Amino acid sequence: IVGGISILGTTGIVEPMSAKALADSIKVEISVIAAESNESILIFLGNFGKKFTEEDLNLSTKPGIMCSNFIDVALDSSVEFGFKNILLVGHIGKFVKLGIGMFNTHSHNGDGRIETLLSCALDAGANIEILKEIQKCVTTNAVLDILYENDLLDKTMEILNERIQHNIDRRVPDDINVGFICFANTGEYSGVLFESENVDDLKRLWKK
Repeated sequence: IVGGISILGTTGIVEPMSAKALADSIKVEISVIAAESNESILIFLGNFGKKFTEEDLNLSTKPGIMCSNFIDVALDSSVEFGFKNILLVGHIGKFVKLGIGMFNTHSHNGDGRIETLLSCALDAGANIEILKEIQKCVTTNAVLDILYENDLLDKTMEILNERIQHNIDRRVPDDINVGFICFANTGEYSGVLFESENVDDLKRLWKK
């Protein structure tokens, strides 16, 4: 640009900025993938999810979409456009909110991350001192550190897995094969934290 400014920023790519525009663009993108005769779709809960799929799971990322906070729009649109297989991949920071049925994970809609993990840890057998430590945390990674140090991580994630499965099953019709993979990318526990029982069958659909 000479003698002026770039209205497109440094990338030259126009991206929708409002919540409605983002939601609408996700639905349009899903409709396009469906129009290409695809029956399966990957839904990434953010850039970390796509990177983890490529580098750690060694899966193709197509056909797939980035849904950011709009898990509700992505799931509902995938159902609307007739997809038979849906696989969600996301970091614990977003995924944990599905444990309380929050399918739009934007912070404007609430948080609940620490409270959800606190509840799951309680069911996993955490004592009052551990629960008090968790309550002071401000990040999911901090909670995972405490759970890992106290040998409660696996059991807590098992309980969270069950809650997320329950909430997804309530939202998605029974005849659709929907699964999920939740991961962490830091700490001794880096990698898959939990996954749905049908994941192996779904991963084959995106095998390189």
